[in-house]
Amino acid sequence: MSRWLLLFAAFVPLALATWVVATQEKEPPRKNLKGWELYYQATPAGGHVFGLLPGTNRQKTDAEVKACLTLAGMDKLAAELAKLAPGESVIPQGRLPEAVLKELKDLCAKHKLELLAV
Repeated sequence: MSRWLLLFAAFVPLALATWVVATQEKEPPRKNLKGWELYYQATPAGGHVFGLLPGTNRQKTDAEVKACLTLAGMDKLAAELAKLAPGESVIPQGRLPEAVLKELKDLCAKHKLELLAV
């Protein structure tokens, strides 16, 4: 009897943990009423660093922009864009190199995002 009780006591937490993991929803897409501002900086080594900030009605400070530049390379930017809800607007701040702009257009099309490039 105690053997079955021990087996049952070991099985219940495992089954419960499996159920919790299976029923958890994945992270909902990120939405923002005023779109997402995309910041860009070229690195001395010829790479790219990007940052996304929620769009607002105010000018971002230099410190905010520098702090958001954490996405090193197009792969990191692509992963972050994939988290945005379809239909969201991406607004580049400043001029992007043609090659970067082309890749950005492709990424936005892939993820059904609206690229508001000037």
